Amino acid sequence: MIDDITRLRAAGIADINVDLIAGLPYQTAESWEFSSPKLLLRAFLTPVFTCWRWTTTDSRLGRELMAGGTRYHAHFVPDEELTADM
Repeated sequence: MIDDITRLRAAGIADINVDLIAGLPYQTAESWEFSSPKLLLRAFLTPVFTCWRWTTTDSRLGRELMAGGTRYHAHFVPDEELTADM
């Protein structure tokens, strides 16, 4: 990803933003720990860095999660406690 940012800047694109989203399907504490330090480093390479907590919204995944279903990998969304910890 840092290489991608470097290429974007070399192409003259200066307005780059990085988003980190917690609570996505298949996300674990280990995957969060793996991404977080790297993304914090990228924050210094980009003018905008944002950390979000995915919330159940009016989306296909959100509706499936609320229904207790498995479509869209809803059954792999981390629970509220883990998401808050991330």
